[in-house]
Amino acid sequence: MTRGVWVSFKLNDRRLKAKTDTWEVWSLDEASHIGQVRWYAPWRKYSFFPSSETVWEQDCLRHIAEFIQSQTEKHRKGKRAF
Repeated sequence: MTRGVWVSFKLNDRRLKAKTDTWEVWSLDEASHIGQVRWYAPWRKYSFFPSSETVWEQDCLRHIAEFIQSQTEKHRKGKRAF
């Protein structure tokens, strides 16, 4: 089974004094904004904040979850994108 990638992540410029990164999540087929990945302090990890009126299936969710996990691990090891 081949799994296609339907989302892309665009790193935002870090705000002054910000300690974490944020990414905008875009669909590849329609080039529409579908959410944001950013740090969620209560859980002490990156989380996905979907835009309203979006629909998800398991492959897209899995791809986003893998991205979140890798970025959280990088953050904890001090290897952030910037």
